[in-house]
Amino acid sequence: MSIKAMMDMSEARRVRRSWSDAQKREIVAASLEPGASVSVIARRYDVNTNLLFIWRQLYRDGLLAEPGAGGPSLLPITITGEQAEKWPAAGIVDTAIGCFMKPEVSYATTEVWA
Repeated sequence: MSIKAMMDMSEARRVRRSWSDAQKREIVAASLEPGASVSVIARRYDVNTNLLFIWRQLYRDGLLAEPGAGGPSLLPITITGEQAEKWPAAGIVDTAIGCFMKPEVSYATTEVWA
């Protein structure tokens, strides 16, 4: 290889590719097929194997799911009776499942979106 060819290679810049969530889901789905090898799937799609493992973890955690595919959603709850008086109008509430939320209270209907 000539010196000029080596200089041209050193000046080339690597371009970082961007994958859409749909493409990531397609690649992850291929890697989750029974008998599929993650490294073979990664090579097929020209993706780094470690990156594919990260996408698989995101998929398992529900962070790579299709929009509206049964992920977390907001549900209205109504607080009535004595509990309505005890409900904090503002602030942070500790839920039974161990997470915290800031409720939005509609005073007209005592309906709370959490």
